[in-house]
Amino acid sequence: MSILRWPLPISNNEPLLKKLLLALILLNIGDMVFTLWGVRTGIFVEVNPLMRWCLNQGMSFFVLVKTGLCFQFVLGSILMAKKVRYFALLTSFIVLIYSVVVIRSVGLLI
Repeated sequence: MSILRWPLPISNNEPLLKKLLLALILLNIGDMVFTLWGVRTGIFVEVNPLMRWCLNQGMSFFVLVKTGLCFQFVLGSILMAKKVRYFALLTSFIVLIYSVVVIRSVGLLI
């Protein structure tokens, strides 16, 4: 019997999931602020076609859609966490990828 098995036996630990979702909300806010700052200064453009279209509609619309999508994911996460066995692991992966995106944005702005 192997010690390392996939998928890893990580349960949906509610305190962990709450921390991950808080991190996701904070990363979303950071991404939104740095994207608006970078686009406004002309340093970079929004790469996501949907969010680029939203940004072209206006800054308020962009903020509304980006915030709405984040909270929709958070609400879905809360509802799905008890049904999907490895949801905290999936959320950890999403937070990791989003962290890289935000750190890259900050690096481009500095």
